[in-house]
Amino acid sequence: MSAKYFGGQPPWEAYPFPTGISPTFLPDEDGERASTYDSLESMYWSEDASYTLRVIVTEQPIYSPNPRIVVDTISHYLLKGLCIKVQDPEKHKQENEDLEDFLDREMFYPRFHIAKHGGCIRGDFCLHMTADPSKPAGKRVSLTPVHPGKVVRKFDDDDGEHVTEAWIVEPYVDSDDPEANLVRRLHYWYVEDDTSTKTDDPEIHTSAMATAMDADISKATAMRLVWSEEEILQDNDKLWGTEEEVVQVLNAPAPLPDEINHIPVFWFKNIAMDGQPFGSSDLRGLERVFRGVSQQTTDLNVAMALDGLGQYVTDAPPPTGPNGAELSWTIEPGMVQQVPNGNFFKRVEGVGSVQPMLDTIKYAESKIGDAAGITSVSTGNVQPATASNPMALAVNFLPTLSKIQERDHIGIARLKHVFHMWTQFREAYENKAWPDKLKILVEIGEKLPQDRTARVNELNNMLDRDVISKQYYREEMTKLGYEFPDDIQDQIDEEREKELEYNAPEDQVANVPAETALAAAAAGLQGAAGQGDPAQLPAGVNGQKSTTLPGKPNQSNNAKKTNESDGTESGQKLARQTTAKKKPAAKA
Repeated sequence: MSAKYFGGQPPWEAYPFPTGISPTFLPDEDGERASTYDSLESMYWSEDASYTLRVIVTEQPIYSPNPRIVVDTISHYLLKGLCIKVQDPEKHKQENEDLEDFLDREMFYPRFHIAKHGGCIRGDFCLHMTADPSKPAGKRVSLTPVHPGKVVRKFDDDDGEHVTEAWIVEPYVDSDDPEANLVRRLHYWYVEDDTSTKTDDPEIHTSAMATAMDADISKATAMRLVWSEEEILQDNDKLWGTEEEVVQVLNAPAPLPDEINHIPVFWFKNIAMDGQPFGSSDLRGLERVFRGVSQQTTDLNVAMALDGLGQYVTDAPPPTGPNGAELSWTIEPGMVQQVPNGNFFKRVEGVGSVQPMLDTIKYAESKIGDAAGITSVSTGNVQPATASNPMALAVNFLPTLSKIQERDHIGIARLKHVFHMWTQFREAYENKAWPDKLKILVEIGEKLPQDRTARVNELNNMLDRDVISKQYYREEMTKLGYEFPDDIQDQIDEEREKELEYNAPEDQVANVPAETALAAAAAGLQGAAGQGDPAQLPAGVNGQKSTTLPGKPNQSNNAKKTNESDGTESGQKLARQTTAKKKPAAKA
């Protein structure tokens, strides 16, 4: 609606689907877009409505499932391993708990990935954030996927991707009058500096709600406010015009809380192009190739059927029944056809070889894979030697990665915006302000399966060399599937103390924290001056890291050789120190 396009035609005009029907409750252009969404879904499911194929009367068309292979593969790797978390969960436990509860309550991860999968088919997917103040505290904010065909957006005249208004529209059934053609429409728009972006209300001071809005605008000063209203309207020719027929006002025009400054409808473009406010499907540009492969497969099926049963030709008259009526020829196993003398009856030679058809199908499917970024690694069809070689896997996976890496970045940026809006809703409806500079992290995981053994060895080496902490070690091990209780460090410390107490010699204090041991020993060894002598502290409590393990032996490369210097080199000159002591001459 009021969108400007640069860099090519809109996505829904790229391929003329044969059976697209535009919904009547949408503006014309948005109706075409919604119709294309439905047609792309038909192509994904290999339905007859996706495109027409040439077939003979007795056969059925065969639709190749290549669209499903493309979409399912790309969707699997797009934003794979998505994780939403607070930047420092240990320090901000309440915020982290609220975020985790929100994600679990709204079933965010499964619902988001389902919406993302649909976006790979249609080219767009959408999320809608709402709030219900009447719900219990902690459960008032919701985030739900919305079919993009129900969403209508209006764009700024100077910025083709800046949304100034948004509507969510869907058919409505009135229980009192089920036959009535009604729609339910939720409308959002902005108000800033006494100016409204509402289509039928360009200047708010000329509208009926100017008085009600003045107080809010004066309070918010230069803040941008988001307004909304919800109505039930007649679905007729007047819809989206200046004479719309409103049946019922569900929510009168009113501003959202001041904390919310963005329309809470979040649009995700699957494949984004500069100048295009809508995304493109992973199937875009491949529709005719899909159709060609399906046509070749259908023709091959017909050829195989004719080759098995055969096609025959004769100049004999058709067979007749007992009463002289003409009958149809019947060709079936074990049947012998009789023809009059002088006539011929023979089998027509059909396709000599199906290999050219198979080669054509294979070539077309290889080009589909190249264009979509589908490789043998992305589909799991690799040799064991390649699967066990991380570098070979990474190189073979590059075509798929090149297709989705940019889309990962865009998706992460959009999700950061979504959860920034969640903090605003949380403050507005839950009365919980979000700490300044506290970030919500949006991260994704590895695209390819990791070699767990190699990763564990790598972590062990870094831990042994004091490159990483034990806490970080456990965090990385958790990503590999291991689970640790929250008090695991306390358990380890307790077990160590018990073992050290059991194994410590009688004249040695068990290994306890240095500060505690030093204080205890000093208090027990106080002299007349009231000050303990650190030199007299028992082993293991000298303020250093103590241990009950035996000392390390001499590990030098000449440990077993005699010390020829006899310890006298400290007072000798350098030249003398570097000269080995000679053995005395033997007596004659």
